[in-house]
Amino acid sequence: MLHQSGGKVYLTHDIDWLHPWHPYSFVKWALRNKRWLSMNQMLQRDIYLRQIERLIAFEKQAGVTSIFLLGSSQRSFGLHDLRYRAGSSAYRELLVLLKDHETGLHSTGSTPIEDQLRWLGQFTGKPVRFHRSHFFKFDRAALYPVLEAHGITTDFSEGEARRVNFTLRDSGEHHINVVPTVISDNAFFYHDPREVFKAFRKNLNNAASLQTDIAVLWHPENMLIEPKLLEYYHEIILICKSHNYHFIPTL
Repeated sequence: MLHQSGGKVYLTHDIDWLHPWHPYSFVKWALRNKRWLSMNQMLQRDIYLRQIERLIAFEKQAGVTSIFLLGSSQRSFGLHDLRYRAGSSAYRELLVLLKDHETGLHSTGSTPIEDQLRWLGQFTGKPVRFHRSHFFKFDRAALYPVLEAHGITTDFSEGEARRVNFTLRDSGEHHINVVPTVISDNAFFYHDPREVFKAFRKNLNNAASLQTDIAVLWHPENMLIEPKLLEYYHEIILICKSHNYHFIPTL
């Protein structure tokens, strides 16, 4: 079946965890109703970093590359914080792993976003051009002026964590490329994989008909919890290729 030419697809990864010994990790393990790492996995101090290494190697073999969105705050114990502190030894090792990758800010609501943007630029030594709000929670009227003022060109905050969805919006008077996150790997935890892929194809067709760019979100830690997510990620890449989408950034 021939598909019309699509737009651009951004493969993205939010870095929510860097250390399996964070206290909240043990809380999630104790709450057996939550999907989480096994105790054996939690005892592997660098398990998240090694998973990111494997993900980078997989993408290289698949002929694609991606954008890693990471935090820059010192807070890690609030309800909606990321579970690591910027500047820690694991964080510094992460920056080494990502030295040849595009990075962006994965912001939280507990610290002024202006500070997070400034700190991330200092940590990486690179301009910060990409952004996604943690949990897709943000106020458009407040967010876009700040992003524009700090040189952000592309925002991936439009989306839903548990459902495939294509919502087309713009940033109004602000010069921000609003790229909807059409699918997150979290959807596979809540829906039958066949239904997720069906919904993704449908939404991808809608986006392609409008020549609209889209984003795909996969979390490195989720692939440790459910190894099949790597297979599903590969399938998503193949579906995008079949719809003639161009991957950004390019190799």
